Amino acid sequence: MIRFNQAIALGATLGILTLAGCSSPQQSATTEPASPEAKASASPNAMASASSASPDAMSSMSKVGGFADLTTVVANTTTAVKAGDFSKAQAEIGKFEEPWSKVEKDVKAKSADAYNAIEENVDKVKSALKASDKDKALVALKALGDSVTTAAK
Repeated sequence: MIRFNQAIALGATLGILTLAGCSSPQQSATTEPASPEAKASASPNAMASASSASPDAMSSMSKVGGFADLTTVVANTTTAVKAGDFSKAQAEIGKFEEPWSKVEKDVKAKSADAYNAIEENVDKVKSALKASDKDKALVALKALGDSVTTAAK
C-alpha cells in the first residue's frame, strides 16, 4: 500500500512538473542533466550556458521545484496520516514552509484567492494533526493538494 501511495505521489509530481513546464510562456533553451553521471559528462559550454540563465528563467526553475516539493510534502504527510503516524505527519508538514517560501510571493501576486486557500489549508492540516484527527487531516490534505495544484497552473 505504501509503494502504491508513493507511486501516486510520484505520478502527481510528474504531472505537475509537466503542466508547469508546458504552461510557461518562456521556455528555457537549456536543460540541466538529471543524473550526477550525466552532469559529469555534460559539456563545459552547456554548463556555462545553464549557469548564465536569465533571472526570469532561474525564477521559473525554482517555482517548478517549489511546487513539486510542495506536492511531495503533501503526499508524504498524507501517507503518514493514513498509517496513523501523526508525529511523522507533523514532521512532514513542517517541511512545507521551505518550498512554499520559494513560490509564495508569486502565488500571492498571481492570485490572492489561491494564496489564501493554501495558507488556510495548511493551518487546517496542522490543526487536525495536532488533534490527531485522521479524517479532518485527510480532508484538509486533499484540499491543500488541490490548492497547490491550482496555484501551479
